[in-house]
Parts: sequence; structure tokens; C-alpha cells
Amino acid sequence: MFKSKAIRPFVLSSLIMAGVFALTQSSDAKAAAFGGIIPGAGVIHIPVTNMIGMHFIHVVRQHTDFSCGAASLATILKYAFGQNVDEEEVIKGLFTVSNPAEVKKVGFSMLDLKNYVDKIGLKGEGYIVTPAELEKIHIPVIVLLDLGGYKHFVVLEKTGAEHVYLADPALGNRIMPKEQFLKDWNKIVFAVFGKGFEPHSVLLSPPEPPSALKLLHGILPNTKVSPAHFGFNQANYF
Repeated sequence: MFKSKAIRPFVLSSLIMAGVFALTQSSDAKAAAFGGIIPGAGVIHIPVTNMIGMHFIHVVRQHTDFSCGAASLATILKYAFGQNVDEEEVIKGLFTVSNPAEVKKVGFSMLDLKNYVDKIGLKGEGYIVTPAELEKIHIPVIVLLDLGGYKHFVVLEKTGAEHVYLADPALGNRIMPKEQFLKDWNKIVFAVFGKGFEPHSVLLSPPEPPSALKLLHGILPNTKVSPAHFGFNQANYF
């Protein structure tokens, strides 16, 4: 049994460290400050990203229950076209080409997304795609999923033989079994074309979602994706 005098320095040190540990205000990326660790070193600042932030790397997060379409489009514009946009800006733009009362009931439609994209000088097109053609798509596209009656827009980043990679504005980067995806998906993809498109977009090489299980087993092999040559001819992509 330890005597109280023996554990007192350890307890005191722990309290000092706990007292000086702080996270600076930021959405996901924060700075951890540690003091009293190395004598004479002062306070050490270490950048950290919380687990939620790790899920949303290269994903614009939705902040309302009707803005999954806006956040998905913002993800495409920001990470595939290099535009400095956020969810709020895209929402404001979408409201100029949609019926606000209808949006508050069912959210933005794919037609709203197209009208807004066309308005800002790009080109948005929806295509009916067969399951066999999914793996031929080498640009990030927006798809609509029916999750138990809840219609939800996500960005389809790439497709494998058994899984699909999604940039989900509600859940972040995630990998979905292809079989389940095909059940939930309405067989339509919405693609954005135009000036500024980055054929080597980071969306084509999505990060692995943080997971202890994935660290042990993994889900998909680290395959290299070759982006398609950019152009307006849909035959180049499907």
C-alpha cells in the first residue's frame, strides 16, 4: 500500500497538467497546451484534431436538417473546383433559385442544385446511371439516398467492387457496402462541370474514416484512382 506522501507529488503533477491543458476555440482543429511537463520548457502547444474533425476532412458539414444538398454541393465546389465557399453561402444562393417554403418542408432538390450551378457559371447535369457504370465514374458526383424514408444527399467520391466511398455532410467520410448503397440510391448522379475543375481533386482519394476496427482489418485496399480527362462530353465519364 502506497503512503500518502509518496503519491502526493504525482497527484500534484497531475493536477498541474490538468489545470494547464486547454483547447483553443475552433470547429475541429484545436491546439492543446501542456505546461509543467519539461522543466524550463514553458507551455508546449501541439495541434490536434478531434475525432469529429477527422471524419470531416475534405467534407463540408451540414448544420440544418434541410441543407444536405447545399453542403454536398459546397463540398464539390470547394474541393473539386477550389472555390472559397461554405454551406451558408451555398444555402443563400440556392434560396435564390428555389421555393423557400418547399425547401423547408423537403429540402433542396436536384433541380435546385442544377439551377444554382448554372447561375454561378458552371454546368450541372443529372444522369441516370446503371450499377455496372458506377465504377466508370472518375469525378466526384452528388447522389440522393433514401435512408429509411429520409432523403439524403451525399457526395459519391469513388466506387469499388464491394464498397463505395462517400463524403456525407451529416456523418463525414464513410465507406458503405455497395450492395446497401444500390438499395438506397435512386440511380441518378448529379455532376458539376466547368472552369476551375481539378482533375486530381482530393475527393478522388478520400481519407480512411478513423476507426479502431479499420486499423485492425481495413475495408478497402489502397487503390490508385485515375481521374478522367475533364470535358463537357458525358461520354468521357460514363
